[in-house]
Amino acid sequence: MASTVPEVANTFQPGPTSAAAEESLRALLPGADPLAAQAWLCKELSRLAAPAQSGDAVLRAVLALDAHAHHVGKRLLAAYAEGDTDLRAFDARYLISARLLSRSFAQAYERLFAYLQANAGKASPSDVVTVIVQLFRHRQSELLLRLLRYKRHSSEQWRQLYVAYRYAQAGALENEPFAGTGDPEIMDGRGVQQHFIEMLLLGALNTGQLSPRELLWSSEWLAHWSRLLTLHPVSAGDARRRRTDGFVVDFAGSEGLTRFQPGEGVDLHLDTSVLMTRIDEEIAALNRSVDDDPAEPSAARQASIALLSKLRILYSPDPVEFTRRGERISIAASVQTMCGLGHIVRTVREEAQSRGRGVPNPTSPLAALTVSPNSGYADSFPGTVFHAASPAPLTISTTTVRAPGTWQARDWSDSGCRLRGRAADLNDVIPGSLMTIREAHDVAWTVAIVRRLRRLMVDHVEISLEFIGRKPRYVKLVPPSHALPTGDAANGKRRPFGAIYLPLSEKRPTLPIKTLVVPVEAFDEGQLVTLLSSEARYSMRFNKALEHHAGFVWTTFTLLARR
Repeated sequence: MASTVPEVANTFQPGPTSAAAEESLRALLPGADPLAAQAWLCKELSRLAAPAQSGDAVLRAVLALDAHAHHVGKRLLAAYAEGDTDLRAFDARYLISARLLSRSFAQAYERLFAYLQANAGKASPSDVVTVIVQLFRHRQSELLLRLLRYKRHSSEQWRQLYVAYRYAQAGALENEPFAGTGDPEIMDGRGVQQHFIEMLLLGALNTGQLSPRELLWSSEWLAHWSRLLTLHPVSAGDARRRRTDGFVVDFAGSEGLTRFQPGEGVDLHLDTSVLMTRIDEEIAALNRSVDDDPAEPSAARQASIALLSKLRILYSPDPVEFTRRGERISIAASVQTMCGLGHIVRTVREEAQSRGRGVPNPTSPLAALTVSPNSGYADSFPGTVFHAASPAPLTISTTTVRAPGTWQARDWSDSGCRLRGRAADLNDVIPGSLMTIREAHDVAWTVAIVRRLRRLMVDHVEISLEFIGRKPRYVKLVPPSHALPTGDAANGKRRPFGAIYLPLSEKRPTLPIKTLVVPVEAFDEGQLVTLLSSEARYSMRFNKALEHHAGFVWTTFTLLARR
């Protein structure tokens, strides 16, 4: 297969020199900085883009680069979604870099696929399977990156992928395993159909209900789950004669996986019943791990169980119907909002200080807990209200208090609402974000969690909120000494942190429990903390978290003693 290829391609000819060339490439690749590694890989890949540079040598060169791109891409996604001690999460540089990497390789495999189509009959079946599988892998990475920014799928890309899958079908290659050597995460024995199913399952997550971290966690499961499922061809006559349960693919459309609708085209059918069994088994295994190791931190386990429960609903063969807790009423009104636990803590504290601190009634029979109100809202009940004696240093990394934003409420109920507006930073309103909302400046805040995000255009979005409490109050908590970093523990420094207390609520929403919203780094189930007030110190224990999110934990607590 004659072609003129760049030096990097010539380096990876078949034969005993491959290992030495691979080692040479590894030495050239920047290893410490994934941003630099991405730039280097894309630069090398661009040298293979000339029209005359096609064929076996280029395929081997692209595969050699791709082996490193796989790990670079994972590091970029981890840096974007999780951050580290020196990097905040959701840094756009890492998302852009990951997108450039996956797009560059997808376009390289598209050129190779076009070459195989033009030379049909000459290419080996293994090369066809290799090119299509690798094309699917990188288009799937692009799809995941779109989901992380809540963008719609690309209809044109789905149509291109349909063409590739049908090409494999025509040659009866869709179930041929992807044979090769190299990274076992890539060369895992799955064929075209399993990679296509994995991509379809990922596309079905485009509902706006999952956070970026949940999307990344879900993507880790999908490769394993794709082995359990099979795509079954459906003729037009079969689709007309009987109802098809579950999910379908229409090659004439551009939507990926959709639920069957009578009268619409059906080419492939995907029965996800077996997936329900697997998810139930994984949830049961996670619940059993509590008994096996009670000391194991529960946050990750509970988050996994919650996510698996969401995925079970999304992938259920039959749609799951929900009954709203409150009737939604359409409205058109402006509301004030505040995003993020750090800003909410500071806003509630400073608004309370501006109203003046309340004075406790020493003769009141407060059996369980006695702390003066700090919010300016006068409802009280036995053993309830909280007050911090003085401003506390916060562990939340927020330097200034933002002015409340203004959003347009589209509907409202006792349990939640739907808002539309402009998000200056999309990360403030991703699913799982904490928000407060109020109708006017002199009305108490209502605390809510974002449940769904729909991107309308650029930075204009629609979000659905679920209320979790009213009249939030600022509290100051101190962790136990054994929970402190080594240096602080040695110096006896027990640095207080700010949190939000949510009292009992009889309306919008109706919550018969008292709860706390605390920074995620300050929470551990069963941990003891001390609440500081103007009168005393109260020992408390965190109970099992109601919800565990990236930046906060919503939890109940048990009051143990007053000192």
